Amino acid sequence: MRKRSGNSQIGVWVLMVIVSLQAAALTAVSGFLLWATVSQRSDSLSSAIALDLIVLIFAIGMIIVAVGVIQGKPAARSGAFVWQVLQMALGLASNDGSVFARPDIASALLIPAVVAIVLILFNKGVKAHFADVTRDGGEEKKA
Repeated sequence: MRKRSGNSQIGVWVLMVIVSLQAAALTAVSGFLLWATVSQRSDSLSSAIALDLIVLIFAIGMIIVAVGVIQGKPAARSGAFVWQVLQMALGLASNDGSVFARPDIASALLIPAVVAIVLILFNKGVKAHFADVTRDGGEEKKA
């Protein structure tokens, strides 16, 4: 993490924790799905394998985004933002008001996503963390 003077780093740390925990959770879900495909009978093995691969690809992508967020790579900011929007959509769908609604899952998905989006868009420390840096280490001045 790059040291920035004048901006609080609490928002950066909170964002790093949220994105890292999401990457770890997605990796765990991916492992669970792979284990379930291998150890249990599926009605459609090809669909199970396809789902496993999709979740595994997302887990790898989320790990890359988490590393980028920790390193302050500007491209990771957009990746983290897109993931949070997807998390919000899943959270809203989990609490749709039907008999099968799960407010606990909705809260677990929505709260961190909203916090991360607010930090990404409005926190000065997070914006400074993702600022473009030239090769010599100085901040790039924008005209």
